[in-house]
Amino acid sequence: MKRIISFVLLTLFCGYISFSQVKAGDNPFVLDKASLLELESKDKVFVVTRISTIEMNEITPLNGALVYNTDTNCLFQFRLNTWASLCNPDETITILIDNNDGTYSFTNEAGLTTQIQKSTFTDNGNDTFTFNNGDGNPITIDLNDADKDATNELNTAVDLDGTTLNVTDAGGDKGVDLDTTFATNAQLTASDAADLDKDATNELNTAVALDGTTLNVTDAGGDKGVDLDTTFATNAQLTASDAADLDKDATNELNTAVALDGTTLNVTDAGGDKGVDLDTTF
Repeated sequence: MKRIISFVLLTLFCGYISFSQVKAGDNPFVLDKASLLELESKDKVFVVTRISTIEMNEITPLNGALVYNTDTNCLFQFRLNTWASLCNPDETITILIDNNDGTYSFTNEAGLTTQIQKSTFTDNGNDTFTFNNGDGNPITIDLNDADKDATNELNTAVDLDGTTLNVTDAGGDKGVDLDTTFATNAQLTASDAADLDKDATNELNTAVALDGTTLNVTDAGGDKGVDLDTTFATNAQLTASDAADLDKDATNELNTAVALDGTTLNVTDAGGDKGVDLDTTF
């Protein structure tokens, strides 16, 4: 008889639980009216399923399921039919699913899903798809960041190899040749060799002199000259000019008289008379 009573009570209790709210932990009779299940404790915690990445990917639960990934030490949520890490809440996720019926399901960052005809999509063969809806502005969707890790696209090193500047990220090295942009070490060495003392002052001019008709300019490298013969009168030319005017008196070359003798016009200066016959002129 006791067994029958116990079974009836247990059945009634289970029936009560199946149609009521449940709270575990502290204050078991104090819970919100909208709660189906509440946990409350000051010294105990709720622990979700702990599994590896391989184990996690083998499970396809209802959207909203939670697990703790022991490989990444992160909490994952199953949403939009895929596992998403909750350790990177700022990273947005888009999903493209082949429905195997001539359409794709595209889910954007806001979680909105759109059915797209396959005829508007081109698989580029490199984890990118080109979407063309006929408006003349095709859009390329890139699915290449499979690990959802934004940090491994950052540059990790920059170095100069000869004249090539190399920039390294998780995808390898990319280089650009700076040969025509800056002087190379060899060019700088050659420049130094041409100026062994590294003294900028000894390239200054130290003397200027006129040697005959040649103007010489001197610096630490020696003399450089230019002939001024056709530019100015030489000493010899000035001497010849002086010989034609021995008294160095400019006034005695002036005309002192002008007279008409018949049809002859005479002009007189310190050298005598000079005449011209004007017979045929007037």
